[in-house]
Amino acid sequence: MQYLLKMFGIVKRCRGASTTEYGLFVGLIAVAILLAVSSTGQNIATLFDVTANALNAEGKASSAPAMVNINGINVPELPEQDESCAKKNMSQATADILNAWVPSSFRRTVEGWCSLTSLDLRQEGLTYVPAEIGQLSNLTYLRLNQNYDISFVPKEIGYLSNLTQLNLANLTKMTTLPEEIGHLQKLQRFDLTGSGLTSLPKGYGALESLTHIQVTNNKIDALPETITQMSQLKYIIAANNRFTVLPRDITEASNLVQVHLIGNNDLVITPEQCAFIKLLGTTSSVPEGQCTGN
Repeated sequence: MQYLLKMFGIVKRCRGASTTEYGLFVGLIAVAILLAVSSTGQNIATLFDVTANALNAEGKASSAPAMVNINGINVPELPEQDESCAKKNMSQATADILNAWVPSSFRRTVEGWCSLTSLDLRQEGLTYVPAEIGQLSNLTYLRLNQNYDISFVPKEIGYLSNLTQLNLANLTKMTTLPEEIGHLQKLQRFDLTGSGLTSLPKGYGALESLTHIQVTNNKIDALPETITQMSQLKYIIAANNRFTVLPRDITEASNLVQVHLIGNNDLVITPEQCAFIKLLGTTSSVPEGQCTGN
């Protein structure tokens, strides 16, 4: 009876298992049947234990996301999409999901969604962002700002490889961003003003086309250390956060023309960083008391 119970536990474990897990399961159970004819109960019990342990190990290994290196930063890999506008096979079911998400004036056919390059949904009372948005591969401009009940953005946004402008300002319930944001290699302007962010993901530092860091009025504790890899970066608009230090190599960000850091009251700026910011001119700003007399 105890062996049947172990068998039942393994079957339950295999529900929703990967192809690899099923192969392992079937092979080991086949061996168990043979042993049941010729071996002692102890051997069978041992085999069931090995089977369960192997499945657990496989499950743990498969749960870790594969990573891809983008501009020196490891970002979770995005699996190939089964359907998308890029593949010209977006389904009617996906269009229905998108049409249920947006107000009636924005609803479209499959062809209409796939021809879309600009989508402005600011202040539309949206409460979520569907994963299916990642299929709109022709989008270059997306505004979701001031939809105050959106609490997260799905990782599938990383599929929007042609996006150059993204506005997520004033999503006050959003405390994190997906690491997959680092896949947006054409993104130039990314407005996160007044959202509920407490940190920026590592993937943010992989956005090499970004010209503006716009994160004013958040609770972010640090800018990405990889800031010097953002070769197009010109503006850091980051007032009223919780920075305590700046990236060590910020003085090597040769294209910077403006830095706004007022309101980061615990920020400590080194003399070298102060000299660098002063060279940017009067349009830049630092917390009161910093960079005076240096």
